[in-house]
Amino acid sequence: EQTGIELVPGGFHRSQSHPFLAVHLDYVGKSVKKLVECKYVGYRTQAAWGDEGTDQVPEYYIMQVMTYMGVCGYAEADVAAFFGSQNVVRIYTVPFRQVIFDAIVTAAMEFWERVQTKNPPDESDPGIMADYIRAIYPKSEPKTMEADQLAEGYLYQLGQALVRLREAE
Repeated sequence: EQTGIELVPGGFHRSQSHPFLAVHLDYVGKSVKKLVECKYVGYRTQAAWGDEGTDQVPEYYIMQVMTYMGVCGYAEADVAAFFGSQNVVRIYTVPFRQVIFDAIVTAAMEFWERVQTKNPPDESDPGIMADYIRAIYPKSEPKTMEADQLAEGYLYQLGQALVRLREAE
């Protein structure tokens, strides 16, 4: 509604060149080639989002929409984010970046090869792709909070429960 583009459900799609990649799109433009992904943003995660109209969305959504665009051949995606605590919708436009999609495909191919050969990966550095995305989208940084006394109590109880669980095994 905010963009004036009439939308229809996007549906399920599988990559023809990489059949192990399949996606389910929220919406697409009816007469305009536009992909639209809808997200709910809670109070605790809103700091990870940049200014409306930019491509500054959390990196995990970048990976998602980049995969969708690569599989379906879209040049850009709108991420419609509903900020629940503010009761407002903001639109972010993410352009397709071939280098990111190629990295996703490479990682997916390596993963799928391991699935096919029943060869689980060694402990590896999961941060390589995240470091690359953070370099492009620097606003998407995790925040930490100081735990209050109540949270510390719950964490202590959780730790005690885990100890009892291990002892019972």
